[in-house]
Amino acid sequence: MEHGHIHRDEGDHNHGQFTSVVVLIGLCLHAFLEGSLLAHPSTIHTDHNSLALLGGVILHKIPASIALMSVLLCDITNKSKAIIFLILFAVASPLGLIASDMASHMGALSSEVIILIFGVVSGNFLYISTTIFHETSPDHHFNARKTIVSLLGVLVAILAELFI
Repeated sequence: MEHGHIHRDEGDHNHGQFTSVVVLIGLCLHAFLEGSLLAHPSTIHTDHNSLALLGGVILHKIPASIALMSVLLCDITNKSKAIIFLILFAVASPLGLIASDMASHMGALSSEVIILIFGVVSGNFLYISTTIFHETSPDHHFNARKTIVSLLGVLVAILAELFI
């Protein structure tokens, strides 16, 4: 799965027959947890608007969908099955939102548990972003262009949080 650099072809490169399913499960879990952030109950933060986070999740899903589909099409010869898997990925975030919202309204999740979920998802964001940030080439050399784009992304996120 693309994560910031392309691996060099070193002969017989085989990921195994379940690669696409494992990638799909991991991405769906990741997307479900991201969606759970969008419910953002008022018990945690009363004056937060989730539109900036929603925009970030939507933008994040575009390259993730492209990467997932490239793995699926390499591993699965049936395009209809690959499309079904892509749709499963597409609904994972909304399902996370619905589940988190329902659980918080029913009182099934305490504020402490919701904060713990936020911590796990935020940790995932940090881990993935730092992996992408540092693994910019096959030899892991510093990439100034990627640093500038990352800093611009931070600026856009801050501005979106302040003004949306």
